[in-house]
Amino acid sequence: MRPEGQIRGWAEKYSKEEIIPNKIFFFDHRGTFSGHGKYITLQLLNMNKKYDIVWAVLDMSIEVPQGVRLINKLDSETYLKEIQE
Repeated sequence: MRPEGQIRGWAEKYSKEEIIPNKIFFFDHRGTFSGHGKYITLQLLNMNKKYDIVWAVLDMSIEVPQGVRLINKLDSETYLKEIQE
């Protein structure tokens, strides 16, 4: 299956899933903890609320603030599990 078809299939399947109110999932096209998402994350952490903040990254050894979980951007099984739960 071509990537476009695979993405379309995932979108059709997962767009019907229930939204988890406290989970915030970040995906940077470079696979890093950077850009707008980084600063949004830092502000969310300053709010002291119970958010499940997940970042999909390429380098699992990068330093991130406490309260941020990392998953491997290339591990499709973990990636899909995170967006489902």
